[in-house]
Amino acid sequence: MKVLYDLVATQPLHGSVYHGGGEYSKAVFEAALLAGYQCDALYDSKKPLDEHVKSLCDDYGIKLVDLAGRSFAQAYRGYDTFFTGLPYGRFNGNQDGETRLIFTIHGIRSLEMPSDHYEMPFYLASRAWKRVLKAWFIRLFPASYKKIARSKVERLLTLPNSRVVTVSGHSKYSILSFFPFMKEEDLQVCFSPLFNPVAPEAVEAASAGTLDTLGLRSGVYYLGLGSGRWLKNNLRLALAFDKLISQGRMKDRKLVLTGGFHSVYKRLRNKESFLFLDYVESEVLEVLFKEARGLLYPSLNEGFGYPPLQAMKYGTPVLSTAFSAVTEVCGDAALYSNPYSESEIQSRILMLENDSIRNDYAARGPGRYAHVLKEQKRMLTELLEMIFI
Repeated sequence: MKVLYDLVATQPLHGSVYHGGGEYSKAVFEAALLAGYQCDALYDSKKPLDEHVKSLCDDYGIKLVDLAGRSFAQAYRGYDTFFTGLPYGRFNGNQDGETRLIFTIHGIRSLEMPSDHYEMPFYLASRAWKRVLKAWFIRLFPASYKKIARSKVERLLTLPNSRVVTVSGHSKYSILSFFPFMKEEDLQVCFSPLFNPVAPEAVEAASAGTLDTLGLRSGVYYLGLGSGRWLKNNLRLALAFDKLISQGRMKDRKLVLTGGFHSVYKRLRNKESFLFLDYVESEVLEVLFKEARGLLYPSLNEGFGYPPLQAMKYGTPVLSTAFSAVTEVCGDAALYSNPYSESEIQSRILMLENDSIRNDYAARGPGRYAHVLKEQKRMLTELLEMIFI
C-alpha cells in the first residue's frame, strides 16, 4: 500500500513554530517509523522542516515529496492513502474518491469558543488587522460566523472515502453534538501521542545551566505557555498573579511565560516578577517543565492538552482549566479553576503555595502520566493499523 504522510502539518503555522497539530503529526510519524511502516512524506520546501523530523527521514530512507507549486490533491493523487494531522485547507479542491483520506480533527474551537473579551486587545497590540476585522465580524454577526465555521467542518466530515480521527472523548462528543448526522462509529478516538525528542538524561544535564542562563531557581517560578495567544488565557493568569504579588503573598515568586512579550501585558504592576520568553527550544522547554514550582494552564479551549502531561511526567504540579478536554486528560491529578475567574485562579495559585497540597498533586502527576501514556500507545497502535494496513 502506498501511503503519503503529511509533514507540512509539522512545519510552521501562521508564524508559530510550535503548535499542537504539529507536535501530534511529529509523534505519529515517529511512531509509524519505529513500528516498521513505510511511506512517502509530503513537505513544503518554502518552510523549515524540524531537524528531528529531518533526521528521521534520513535514518529511515523516507522519500520527501515537495508540495511547492501544486495543491494537496495533486500531491496525493496516485497514492492509496493520504494521512494528515491538520486537515483544514488540504481538501479544498475536487476529491476523486480514489485516494483514501484519513485525517485528525483536534477539536472544533471555532464552534465551541469563537471569541473572548480579551481577544481584541491581542490583535490590536500586534496590529493583526485581518484578525481584528474577523473578531468584529464574529461579534456583530455571530450566527453568520457559526454558519461559516460549521460548513468548514461539515465539508471535512462528508468527504468521500475518508476516515475521521479525533483526539479525545470531549472532541468526539462535541462533534456529535454539533453534527447530528454523524454516528459514534464514524469517529475514532486516538489520544494525542506525546512527542519527546529530548532524552531525560539530556534534560537533567541541561537543567542547572539553563536555569542559570535565565536567572531562575528550581521550584521558585511558575510556568505558563502561549503568552501571545488569547485562547491560552495568560492575560487573566498574569493579572491574577500580579495581584498576589501586590498583596505580598508571593515573595520571590516569578511567572515565566513563553510566547514573548505583548503590549497587553503593559498593565502589569510588578513587571520584575514576570519573565517573558520568545520561542524556546525543546530542551529548554523541558527544563522549564521539570524545574517549575507548578504549571499554570488556564486555557479556554483544548481538543486534548499536551502541556499538563509534559509537566506531570516530572512530578511538577498542575493548575489547569476545568474546561473542554483537559479534565479528561488530567483526571484527579490536577488542581482546577474556572479560567474566566481571576479571583479563583488566585485562590488556586495560593493552594499551590501550601506545601502539603502542592506535594499531593506532585505525587499524583507521574501516575497519571503513565496511565495516559499507556492509553495513548494502545490507541496509537489502532491508528497506525488504520493508516497503513
